[in-house]
Amino acid sequence: MRGGDGVGVSALESQFVHSAKEPDQQRRPVRRPTRRERQSSSSNQNGRTRGAGRNGVIRNGYSHGARGVTLSATSAAVSVPDRSPKRLQSDTRSAMANGLDHEVGSANVREEEQREASPSERAGEHIHDELGQLCLTRIEQEQDQQPERERLGEYFPWIHDELGQLCLTRISRSKIYQVATVCKKWKNFLLGPELYKARRALAVKEDWVFILGVNVDKNWSAFRPTLNDWIVIPPCPSDYVFDSCDKESTVAGLNLLVLGQGGDGYVIWRFDTIKSVWSTTPKMHTDRCLFGSSSFGEYAYFAGGTSRGTILKSVERYNSETDSWELLPDMNTERKCCSGFVMDGKFHVIGGLQQKDIILHSGEVFDPVTKTWTQIEGMWPQSFVPSTQVAPPLVAVLNNELYGINIIENMLMHYNKELKQWHLLEKVPHRAENTNGWGLGFKAVGDELYVIGGRGPGQFLPEIHAYRPSVDEGDKWRFVTELWLPTSGFIYNCAVMSG
Repeated sequence: MRGGDGVGVSALESQFVHSAKEPDQQRRPVRRPTRRERQSSSSNQNGRTRGAGRNGVIRNGYSHGARGVTLSATSAAVSVPDRSPKRLQSDTRSAMANGLDHEVGSANVREEEQREASPSERAGEHIHDELGQLCLTRIEQEQDQQPERERLGEYFPWIHDELGQLCLTRISRSKIYQVATVCKKWKNFLLGPELYKARRALAVKEDWVFILGVNVDKNWSAFRPTLNDWIVIPPCPSDYVFDSCDKESTVAGLNLLVLGQGGDGYVIWRFDTIKSVWSTTPKMHTDRCLFGSSSFGEYAYFAGGTSRGTILKSVERYNSETDSWELLPDMNTERKCCSGFVMDGKFHVIGGLQQKDIILHSGEVFDPVTKTWTQIEGMWPQSFVPSTQVAPPLVAVLNNELYGINIIENMLMHYNKELKQWHLLEKVPHRAENTNGWGLGFKAVGDELYVIGGRGPGQFLPEIHAYRPSVDEGDKWRFVTELWLPTSGFIYNCAVMSG
């Protein structure tokens, strides 16, 4: 049972209430109050304390009557009530009446406090309201910023995801697959299609020069100019027929494509430079060889060539992201032993042979917007081509400028797009005239033109030399490196991957 003053009566105390009419010797002896208790009792009997309002309520603290615990800003006194049975019985009888009086008195106290509140107190209440509103505003701001905080630490602790992706984008291609094992978030980004797009958007260039030369193991190797080192590519799990026959190569995205005839028919092997594994791709719509090819981003273009004795003018495009083939409009002229390149964002095909081995000196350009081909006459002059069977034209595009090698004069040339004319530049240190252009690699790598393999003084050179068009004075040719695998310098296939 609880009285209106907040002091409770326990079950043990009820025994004393029922024995109140028994002899006095059964009563609990009364404890003599201490000095502090007497002072507190005297203070309560004198009426209101200092700073108290009506009904003895202290503004700066709490008061539950004369017998309860009293807290104030100036003093703190503990008043111990009389615990005799007679006193407890008196408290019990008045409990219900005091409860109602306490509720009415509390309401009157609140009204009186509001009327008697000083200006400073009202200002304090206003400050509390402003602080509350400020807290609510802060909570709303925290909720609004929650999505942004969620983007922190996804890739690196306390780094925005955008900055984290920039860091991952610049990882060396040969280390990407190892780094991808750190966590699932890294794996999804590094092994997904977004990595190559991000590297292209940020112009991150990491050139790999893939070379397949004359060697015993018939394995591919890759030269990394930035690190000036070589990587030996794992052996392709192809059959003996594929390894022994002629092959073609190009790149698409971050994949090396090798095409040729296998024991079970035409096959296309793809080497994933991220996972360092070989796999086969779906077949072309039309199997072909001796075609012109070039890479552009995630795409690889294939034009012309020959299929079962028929020279083709059909064109196909491979998408490395979807691992699928797309048919493009046919060229104006069928041609084999031609070369392909991308310049000004358009796929070009130059030179080659027509039916009955008629040498073609024209070129064609494909507009990806209008999906049409335009023929360019005299793009590969007759003076560059010997009368005998020749290899596809040795051409490369550097900084959106077309360069080529005249194998008759063994000269490096530059093509003027406005005048549609070729200009001789310098002598090439490697020769290709004795093999009609076969066995020599000519590629654009970074800001240089690489001449790979080819004949030297009486023998093939297992070396790479580079031409630097940006050098104004002095020798523009420089020695780069020797080929990694033991080879005679005769290059079967060569492809360059950037990005």
